[in-house]
Amino acid sequence: MIEWGYSTTFPNERAAKLLAPSTIGTIANRIAAEMEITCCHFQTCHDHSDFGRVVYCIRVSEDLFDLFFNSPHGYRGAYYRSRGEGINANAVFISTLAPKLIARSAPGASMEELTRIRESLSSLSAKSWLAENALGLCPECEGEWGNPTDFCADIINGRWEHGDSGPQCSGRKAPQLTKIRIFGAFLDDRNNEFIPRRKRNRAQDIHSFGWS
Repeated sequence: MIEWGYSTTFPNERAAKLLAPSTIGTIANRIAAEMEITCCHFQTCHDHSDFGRVVYCIRVSEDLFDLFFNSPHGYRGAYYRSRGEGINANAVFISTLAPKLIARSAPGASMEELTRIRESLSSLSAKSWLAENALGLCPECEGEWGNPTDFCADIINGRWEHGDSGPQCSGRKAPQLTKIRIFGAFLDDRNNEFIPRRKRNRAQDIHSFGWS
């Protein structure tokens, strides 16, 4: 088991729940069963207007979000162990949710649009993360996360609590939120994939800092 714990000010009951054995597959199945899909949008890439992606926002309970985002067995915990485990966990998570996400897109969507959505969700750079502020799509997408107001570490794992860079100041935190976003890959009308330069090292960033 990896070295992963929480600060001395972290609630003991919450820490015990997060450290209880689980897997990303178990967490993903719970989210798929319990989530509320609040909205679905198509977003054009700011870096290359020929490419666009599907974006979903879902809502879950705080406890379930906690397991997903702040547990060593969850999404970021997988990236902490290695970039490869993180990429695999991301694929498991999105593929588990995809059938219900696609069904939510179905009313009024053409077969061509549904095919593109499936391709976007199954492509390499599809990803998930907490709902940050200022995405600017609709009120249901409004993010719950802003930059931390202190530098105190919640998560203690021998890596993320060290240093004072912007990503680590966020990565060491364990926010209790309810919204998760799922982003498809940016595709053009021939399903070519585009990854913005700032996100090409995403797996390494989360591994190193707990944030990207």
